[in-house]
Amino acid sequence: MLIGPATVIYFIVRDGLGISMGDSVAYLQIAENIRNSFCVCVYAACGKRIPIEHWPWGYPLFISFLNPKVANPILAFITNLAILKILEKGNLKGIKAYIGVLVISLSPVYINVFTHLWSEALFVPVLLLTIYFWINGRLIPLTLLMGTMPIIRYSGIFSWVMAEKLITLMLSTLPFIFWKIRNTLTNALSWRDIAYHPPNSEHLRIFSETLYGFFGINWLWHPESVKLKIAIFTFVMVFAILVLRRLKITKPLTLLISSYGLLLTVSITFYDHSTIPNLRILSPLYFLSFILIILAVGRFRGFLFFAILSPIAYGYIRDIRHYRVEGYNSIRFSDPEFVERLKGLRGRYVYSNAPDFIWYKTGIYAEFIPRIYEPHNARKNPNFDEEIEALRDTLDKRNGFVVWINGIHRGYLPDKDYIVKKLNLRLVFEGGDGSIWVYTGLE
Repeated sequence: MLIGPATVIYFIVRDGLGISMGDSVAYLQIAENIRNSFCVCVYAACGKRIPIEHWPWGYPLFISFLNPKVANPILAFITNLAILKILEKGNLKGIKAYIGVLVISLSPVYINVFTHLWSEALFVPVLLLTIYFWINGRLIPLTLLMGTMPIIRYSGIFSWVMAEKLITLMLSTLPFIFWKIRNTLTNALSWRDIAYHPPNSEHLRIFSETLYGFFGINWLWHPESVKLKIAIFTFVMVFAILVLRRLKITKPLTLLISSYGLLLTVSITFYDHSTIPNLRILSPLYFLSFILIILAVGRFRGFLFFAILSPIAYGYIRDIRHYRVEGYNSIRFSDPEFVERLKGLRGRYVYSNAPDFIWYKTGIYAEFIPRIYEPHNARKNPNFDEEIEALRDTLDKRNGFVVWINGIHRGYLPDKDYIVKKLNLRLVFEGGDGSIWVYTGLE
């Protein structure tokens, strides 16, 4: 029960909390604004606060009161406790249940979720507790938790399938409805609208890699075929469902897995094309699926139970040996001289391909350079040329700078060579983490 949380603490102490591009920094900004003025806002240039609905307020509110370095290990322990209780409800008792919890808590999904500043660190334990209260028929905590999930992550609306009574469904949707009404009244910035953009080959490739990676046996066999990986996962899940078909817990787990998969597909196809079905996005699917798999494997006698889980656990342990947090706290970004030069830009207009990096490292507010297309609906930006001209004018009149951060790939932005040539920029400083540019028309 404590090995997983202890491992999380070790990596947080060693590497710091993982700060991913975009989301993590936005959570920090929103949390700061909630603490200071209870404004669900992010920062733009010169510290202007922009109300935004892209990130639900549940997780930022949570970390505005509790430091995530302390909260994440606690949430990891709560997750383990919820998994144990769910396994026991599935008739997996004693040492087998504890081994099941141990295997999950050694997985890359578990370690990544609880060592990064991701809303999944709160979403996953809330999801598992919701399942526990659902299968125990506890309507009051079930309704409260179902209402909480969509304000932690919008995908939490898939939990509404657990509402077996109309009153439960109505009450659990109130926080989500309140949030949407608030956005309408405040004209909160939204980058998403409905458009048809089905998953492409890259979505499917990452999806298959992630699903197959759930099993932790890449060291043993790693097929190249996307279809084969998806087929293997599907076969294992169907087998687990058939083995457990008479258990009461099988139906809710199967319903939730199907609902989450359907919601993710609909979201990518019509709403958020930039969503990549990677380890983070699929983490709720992992916890649900692997609980089902462990329950199925637990139906076998002791030796076979250990024989099946051993290669999976071995693969997880191999991955842990080489694990390091990703994002802006990783060793990829470790140029103190570059950060010091960035601090010298305080009070100036700054544009960048990674304004979140600049704010996190220095506290300086910056804005994105113009986008070629909108990442969430894959539509071309019709005002791109005008925005480039407006950027040039701002750089000229306000003595602004363009900062390019290396190693940050955002396909919806123009590349560095284009920006430098189009805006006639001159290099001021180049470091290991990036470069600082100024408009050549400036003295």
